[in-house]
Amino acid sequence: MKAGRYDRVRLLVDVSSEIRDRVLPQGAEGTVVETFEQPREGYAVDFPVPDSRLVGGHAWENVMLTPDQFEVVARHRQA
Repeated sequence: MKAGRYDRVRLLVDVSSEIRDRVLPQGAEGTVVETFEQPREGYAVDFPVPDSRLVGGHAWENVMLTPDQFEVVARHRQA
């Protein structure tokens, strides 16, 4: 597996959201929240999306990624 849960990742390509009509741009950073090995290697990643209308100033977008779409920028350290 290229990444583990809670690792920080950066997009290498633009990625379209499957739920909303939104594109997450290359360079956006998010957090891996789940990993999958079957039927193929994949990662569910949460990305913060700026939205000044919301408390906290952002919404969250969850997308499924393949290993070639991102790079790991920080590994989660187990306590």
